[in-house]
Amino acid sequence: VDAATDRLDGVDDVLSASLDALTLRVATLEGADAAADVAREALTARADGLDQRLGVAEASVRTLGDGQRGLQDGVDEVAGALADLIGRQDLPVNVLNVSTVGGADTFPSVQAAFDYLADYRIRPGRLVQVRVQPGVYVSRQPLTIDHPDSERILLRGQGGDPTQVRLVFNGSDGLTVAGGHTFQVEGITFDGEPVEAGEARGRRGAVVADHGVLVLEQGVTFTRFNFGAQLDTGGTIRGTWGGRFVANENAGVTLSDGAFIDLAGAEISHNGEDGVACVRRCYLALNGARIEGNSAAGVIMSDGAVGDLSDAVVDSNTEFGVLAERGSVVNLANATIQRSGFAGVMVAAMSWGNVRQATIGGNNTRNLGTQAQLVAGETAWLAVSNNPDLAGNAPLTRPGIEVQVPLAPISVDND
Repeated sequence: VDAATDRLDGVDDVLSASLDALTLRVATLEGADAAADVAREALTARADGLDQRLGVAEASVRTLGDGQRGLQDGVDEVAGALADLIGRQDLPVNVLNVSTVGGADTFPSVQAAFDYLADYRIRPGRLVQVRVQPGVYVSRQPLTIDHPDSERILLRGQGGDPTQVRLVFNGSDGLTVAGGHTFQVEGITFDGEPVEAGEARGRRGAVVADHGVLVLEQGVTFTRFNFGAQLDTGGTIRGTWGGRFVANENAGVTLSDGAFIDLAGAEISHNGEDGVACVRRCYLALNGARIEGNSAAGVIMSDGAVGDLSDAVVDSNTEFGVLAERGSVVNLANATIQRSGFAGVMVAAMSWGNVRQATIGGNNTRNLGTQAQLVAGETAWLAVSNNPDLAGNAPLTRPGIEVQVPLAPISVDND
């Protein structure tokens, strides 16, 4: 028994020693596992940092690539422009013919002729004529003048009568001149009347803006558009004599923001609204013009507009003959203003009018209650002198000329 007990004690000692060794090993493994976790976390953080750096690097590469492509696009654009400039040759002819019947060396439309011109330059001193033979030419897009040498191009109708050459624009503007370009037209009718059922009327016969200049020679008409012509931002229409804006659905001519029309002898008649509406410091010189039969006012000038209507005939307009308001100035020397639906001449609200040797008769001032009431203290100036006829305005209790401002100074001499 004693021997067996001693043997069991020895086994117990061995087992205890083994248990202690296992406990130490477990503790060692647990420490190693914790160290592994720390190392794993450090590696993960480092990987995340590397991922971020890689993302930044990739973004930088993409940005650099975009910049290189943008730079290359810019270089290509400049190179193309230089090649275009160097490669553009002198136009070999001075006349291009447009005809509906075809033939050698002819173009089927004005647009086709201008597409051809785009590849050539026109040196100073030359004048290239695009001659349009009699016929009707229909377009559904505007004729945009953007040739760098546009001031050396004349669009000319070849008919004995300007009505024989008709450029019809349906659903679009007619002639557009902008961006500082200058362009000349002679002997052509621009027409907005639809040629087929369901077609839209042309919007604006002429659009002249951004300091563009449209020069009208003899025999140019804009008719049956929504608006005959619209000028703004320094756009100019000028000519030696004439220019017709007739039978348009709304106004004949509208001007704004520094625009200028200088057309002695123009005809602006039978439009669906005002004959001429000039606002926001625009300028008009319509000496000797005929402004008649319009369905609203003959001429409206407002917000600092300046106008010269000397020798003009303003006749049979539905509302005012001439209305100048809000700081506008108008010269009516030698003008004839008659048969207006409202007052022949209205000068109001810080405006000034010169009426000298004019004929102002047969005007009706009905519906005066529709005029805006002016703020007390505003002033208008009117100089009236040497006029042969201020009679015949009906009813007799109303004048041919009215200054609708309290205490407005008015001078009347030899009338």
